[in-house]
Amino acid sequence: METLNVPLQQYGDHRKWVRFYLHFCDKYGHDAANVGTLSLFLDKLKSKGQTEEQRDCAKRAVELYRTLFEESRKIGASSHNKLFNRYLQ
Repeated sequence: METLNVPLQQYGDHRKWVRFYLHFCDKYGHDAANVGTLSLFLDKLKSKGQTEEQRDCAKRAVELYRTLFEESRKIGASSHNKLFNRYLQ
């Protein structure tokens, strides 16, 4: 993730927020690729008492995830799987 300009100390937070986002999408039947889903996720975080700083971190992590997702779709399934396995480990 260092090539994505994510400081080493933020790797865990990014992974956590993306996992929460994907769980949220699965639980509530939202499409993770849909642009509007992020605002629903952030609203849910706010209702759960997450601070603005936490929500901003979650937003950055999910936006990065989506960027990686779109880029990986362009390069093929095999590379896509490797990229996401690395990102979410």
